[in-house]
Amino acid sequence: MTIDVKDSFRANPRSVREFLLEPGQGCYIPAYQREYRWDKGNVDRLFEDVVMGLCQLPDRAKTISFLGTVIAIHDTTYATVKPVHRNEMPRSVMTIIDGQQRLSTFILIFIALHDQLCRHRRTFDRIEGEAETWLKTEIDKLSPELQDCVILDRRTGSGLNRYYPRIIRSFVDVWSSQPDTAKYDGAIASMIWQYISHVLGEEQSQREFRPSNLGDDDGPSANVLRVYSHIVNRLKRLGRQSEDQPELLDYAVKPGFGMQLLGYEIDESVVSRLQSLEDNPADRRFRDAFCGLIFGHYAQQRMAFTVVQTGSEDDAFDMFEALNTTGEPLTAFETFEPRVIEAEGLEAYEASEAHRQMKRVKTYLDQFIEQTDKVQKATSSMLVSFALADTGEKLGAKLNEQRRYLRKRFDDPDGGEGFRAAFIERLGDVADFMAVAWTADGLAGFGDLSVSDAQSIVSLEYLRNLNHTVTVAPLSRFFGHALAANEPEARRRAVADLSKAMKACASFSALWRGAFGGTANIDAVYRKVMAEGDGTSALSADPKGRVGTVDIRLLKSLLRSALEDKEIDTVERWTARAERCPIYTGSKPTAQFLLIAAAHDAEADRDASGLTVRGRVGVHPTLEPVAWSDLSAKEIEHVAPQSGVGSTWDQRIYEDRDILHSLGNLTLLPKLQNIVMSDHPWPMKRAGLKALAARTPEDFEALRQEARELGLELPAQGEAILASATYSPFNVPISSLQGDWDLDFLLSRSSRLAMRAWETLRPWLDD
Repeated sequence: MTIDVKDSFRANPRSVREFLLEPGQGCYIPAYQREYRWDKGNVDRLFEDVVMGLCQLPDRAKTISFLGTVIAIHDTTYATVKPVHRNEMPRSVMTIIDGQQRLSTFILIFIALHDQLCRHRRTFDRIEGEAETWLKTEIDKLSPELQDCVILDRRTGSGLNRYYPRIIRSFVDVWSSQPDTAKYDGAIASMIWQYISHVLGEEQSQREFRPSNLGDDDGPSANVLRVYSHIVNRLKRLGRQSEDQPELLDYAVKPGFGMQLLGYEIDESVVSRLQSLEDNPADRRFRDAFCGLIFGHYAQQRMAFTVVQTGSEDDAFDMFEALNTTGEPLTAFETFEPRVIEAEGLEAYEASEAHRQMKRVKTYLDQFIEQTDKVQKATSSMLVSFALADTGEKLGAKLNEQRRYLRKRFDDPDGGEGFRAAFIERLGDVADFMAVAWTADGLAGFGDLSVSDAQSIVSLEYLRNLNHTVTVAPLSRFFGHALAANEPEARRRAVADLSKAMKACASFSALWRGAFGGTANIDAVYRKVMAEGDGTSALSADPKGRVGTVDIRLLKSLLRSALEDKEIDTVERWTARAERCPIYTGSKPTAQFLLIAAAHDAEADRDASGLTVRGRVGVHPTLEPVAWSDLSAKEIEHVAPQSGVGSTWDQRIYEDRDILHSLGNLTLLPKLQNIVMSDHPWPMKRAGLKALAARTPEDFEALRQEARELGLELPAQGEAILASATYSPFNVPISSLQGDWDLDFLLSRSSRLAMRAWETLRPWLDD
């Protein structure tokens, strides 16, 4: 089927005047759009564009200032307007997807400019001069247009309600010609409504317009007032000398300026007056009125957008992303929230359970609010995890794909009773888990859940270090299940299952990556767990064609089966792969975790120096939070250095770079100690490691002397680093090696470490 692309969108260049003065048109801001956020800096840049454009006019007749793209939906059915009184709508409604900050700022500028010019106009009534007469006439031409850019006259209605603000916001504002249904509580619309009362009310004020704040001191209305006040001050300074802008009047009196801006030259009496201004009230008023006049003309007629009109929100958001316009893109969650509000009802939403659940999500995302790129990434990552937890679906990172997913799932006609509430609660569970556990500073927390199993806490730390976000989906399911358990015993069991799930995921991921080095499509395994499960049940909440469940036995069984499918399901099979795997280059977090797991409750092997065997429980606990915090902060050190080619180290080690980067050649050392001992020959390095493993100051000094006698002479800074080092039991086994660090020992150690890691981690997958 062929389509005409013109049916999808139209793009037309429009001046600000042409867009805002479209007959019968009102602009509508959807609820998902952010509040007005421009500040003084944004306004200053807009003013600079106008002034620079005015100064270019005498030499460049076709000067315009391009303001980017406005993306809008021509909403002929009022589908985007909430709430709506259909018989009260403007003739045309443009729902603004991108451009509200710029359009709203022009509204504020035109209010301030209209107010200023009208007050100046009244003072000129008392003056008979030729220049003042010309200026009054020009103000009389411009003022109605400025007013009409801000105020839409419906020409029917009760009193002031015949007048509509040109731009309103969903939910908080309602267009209506009847006082009992009209409402203008939004920051911009309330400003316009106050101005309507000021200039068109029964007691039309001739004083300066001074709007009041109808909201919180730090809310959107307060920001609008700050920006409006700044605009007023900038307008007053247009013609005054300033280091940061050209002398506007010097250009305005040049031949051709009026012809380009107005279509006719500025009257000679006005040019003469401008060239002879003095510092007195009358001349200041004349200067300010003239500068406001030319500023208004340029801002209306020579500041332009490309207005892109689409037929649907999906098309509009696609266009927004493709154009990468100057606005900040809305996240998928921001565009979803109004749909939830609409479903609950505006009046009932604040007290609803849906609001509580949505607030969980906002609390998580608000920590990134100051940096737009981080908000987008955090939202995208959360929704990818949520979709996997929700249906097992692999959701992409594109904004529109995520928007469609949320809307389609929320509006699923087959959802049944309670579906929407459960859907939003699951979204809150994922956000909560990411807030308290996944992105937390320091060790992860678990909110209201009491997770005390030390090894499960360490397991989650490994997954976080690995940035293994695919595991958020299954873990958030267990997390949410525990939060929903109200009875003490049920919660205890659910928390225990959460702990087991964290250990199972850490065990599986470490064993998988320890065998293959890289990811080896591990994400597909987790997606299969969530979407397909065992063919009957799956771990996502609503898997297609299967029953959604939260079952720790199912999770472990599926992960065990994945190891079996890859033939790494026994200690022999896994060790055969892991002992030669270049894990350092494949996954440093996994290399670190496997070293720590292999050292857990390990003792030196009396029959094989340099190696370890399983010790008694508690003899050397490395998989508990305090030990993990210490060991995970250390750096991975190559015992045989990476730069050892041609040195005294066994050169067979360097014939296979995979061996060089395998478990058997790695250990953990603090960064500074690592630097001190990194490239020395084995006898010197061993002597240094022995010193670090000394239990008493006397032993430490004796072993340092031994190292010096072997040639490990260090500069004063290096000696100070070793002297300040704390006791390190982690490297006791390798420091006791009697022979050389050669290829044979390295392979033996690699095999032994792999076996010890398996003995520690593999039981976490058992029922």
